Amino acid sequence: MIYLSDEWFAHATSGVADLRFEPSDKSPVTFSYVVDGLPDTHPRAGQTIRYHISLKPSEGTAVLGQGEDRGDVQFVLQYATALDVGSGSRSGSRAFLDGDIRVGGDVAVLIARSNELEILQSALPTPAVRDA
Repeated sequence: MIYLSDEWFAHATSGVADLRFEPSDKSPVTFSYVVDGLPDTHPRAGQTIRYHISLKPSEGTAVLGQGEDRGDVQFVLQYATALDVGSGSRSGSRAFLDGDIRVGGDVAVLIARSNELEILQSALPTPAVRDA
């Protein structure tokens, strides 16, 4: 399965929808992603991929959507970095410290909700091989 392809998004949408959290009175939060630099071999080559994951604590659910949504926290990165982080060969924190992930929005929300972000990320399909 090619990372960030239509097939990947179908699996990711299902995986995120299957997550269940303990309902809480925390505020809803949306993490958005902007990924550029797709290789010529990617089905979406030449495009910028935009997607977001919204956590709805009062319902204990999460939803993945495609398209522009600035989110409370935004991550902007190149495809190679996204692939490294998605495959687990590099942590998101390391990529950020190396300057390969730009973070926008409310950083306090990112810090406060980092555990939930990790759970959301764990529901996404892991790239099996480096396809960049």
